Amino acid sequence: MKIRLRLFARYRDIYGDMKELEVTDPCSPLGILRLAFPRGTEGHTLSFDETGGLKRHLILLINQRRLTGAEYETLILSEGDELALLPPVAGG
Repeated sequence: MKIRLRLFARYRDIYGDMKELEVTDPCSPLGILRLAFPRGTEGHTLSFDETGGLKRHLILLINQRRLTGAEYETLILSEGDELALLPPVAGG
């Protein structure tokens, strides 16, 4: 099944605005991020803390709906879903 990962800010600078991932097993949003940003990549460093957990300041949306922290690991994505990863943005 194909899942689209929409990227913003620093992620977009590195990877472009979208990655499309092909997964064969049921996958959670956190699982998709682990596939998209394996250990040793800049995306992994931006996304995960030293324990392997998602950094707290990141926001995930599925099909434009903001997820709760519990859904990061429990929600199972479906064919064609779009997962958006929003890092904090500052400026003025």
